Amino acid sequence: MKRSEDQLEQLLAITRGEALRESDGMRVTAMTWPTEGVTVTFELPDRSSWELLFKGVLEVHISVVDQCGLNIRRNDHPVLDQYTNSHESLHVGKPPRKTGEVIGGLLRAHAEAAGDWIPFDRYLEAPVEDIALVLGSKGALLATGPEFLIEAYSTVLEDVGCNPSRRHVAPPAVTEAVFAHFGESYIVAQSVSARRLDR
Repeated sequence: MKRSEDQLEQLLAITRGEALRESDGMRVTAMTWPTEGVTVTFELPDRSSWELLFKGVLEVHISVVDQCGLNIRRNDHPVLDQYTNSHESLHVGKPPRKTGEVIGGLLRAHAEAAGDWIPFDRYLEAPVEDIALVLGSKGALLATGPEFLIEAYSTVLEDVGCNPSRRHVAPPAVTEAVFAHFGESYIVAQSVSARRLDR
């Protein structure tokens, strides 16, 4: 495992270097889903090939994977926090006077907490077009999701006098996770290891 960690650090050092910044970046040449996880193969501008193996895969979002860099985070990112936070439910205690303002506040709170990494409707209990109905129903369940988002939504409801209530529903899915972001794509997994292929 130590050798794989060393190789991951070596790969990250290369991706942060001047040569990559002055080039068109890395390019994904293959992705496979073996039984143990997801494997992504990259080719760097120096023609070296590297493989990342993700185990305990929690989420995969694949989009543009050409001319990309590589960032790996192990904490303090909303995509990771979805899995490492406890999950809670959020109920509306009483309807707001101005539903439209509350929906706008929820959208702003979501953007501040999660940016565009998490779709606004991912943890809502009703389609976005029905949120006004949910807010108008005393005791209705608005959302069930990670603590950091539920806290942001709850603050909005508190500020307008909706008397929200929160309940713990599940412990974190995992205690540790890694987030690998390359181009417009990313993978969230419990672990990642790296291996240089062309030696």
